[in-house]
Amino acid sequence: MQSIPTKGGAGERTRAPRSPITHERAGRMLAGGSVLACMALGWLASPWFLLGAAGTALNLIVSAITDRCLVKSLLIALGLPGERDLGRAEALAGSASARVDRPPAPTQLPPVRAEAADGRRRLADRLGVTIN
Repeated sequence: MQSIPTKGGAGERTRAPRSPITHERAGRMLAGGSVLACMALGWLASPWFLLGAAGTALNLIVSAITDRCLVKSLLIALGLPGERDLGRAEALAGSASARVDRPPAPTQLPPVRAEAADGRRRLADRLGVTIN
């Protein structure tokens, strides 16, 4: 991850850039917020609000077992990216900058087996990058 310099004097500190909110982070924020809100309303207004906290906990357990969650599906439909999407984008951005900073290739490359070259070509096609 690159660091972004902050305004300062000779002893400038750097901070990491903010990453966009992913659907995993947004789902955890919504679950935590709903549990806190239901607990507060259960304490202040009526104990029946504690059923909302229990429902949120039950949804978390079911989604952990089945790997399906309605809130996650809604957040993805709203267009929030996932952790994998951000990692893939960072890897592609890093490989593009690595290509620019790479030293010149040697004049003679060692022979590559056909299976390895085919696997690299398929991976490059899947990632949408070109191989020199």
